[in-house]
Amino acid sequence: MRILVFFISFFVFEICYSQKISTTNSLQLIYPKTTIEAKKEINNYLLLNPQKKEYFKSILDSNYIFLNKKQYLPIKNYVENYNSNDNIKEFLDFKNKWFIRYYNIENIFNL
Repeated sequence: MRILVFFISFFVFEICYSQKISTTNSLQLIYPKTTIEAKKEINNYLLLNPQKKEYFKSILDSNYIFLNKKQYLPIKNYVENYNSNDNIKEFLDFKNKWFIRYYNIENIFNL
């Protein structure tokens, strides 16, 4: 009986937790460094293309912040479709300080 109660409570918790995560549609605009997801994709790419390891090492040592496609495209859409009714100064600060440093790793893979 205890096992049944445990499993039911576990599944209820999982359902509630996953719904809480999936309903969050906030856009993260600031990434202080290359994301873990982007690094994983780069490492997977390098496993298949070891001859490009030095090239990627020089790129990763640059001042860019690498994001995967899922992280980069919403930010790009935000910048391209910016609503001018919002605070322009904050937007320009973001665009000059952060967005110019972001780079989609999909573009690197296509080089």
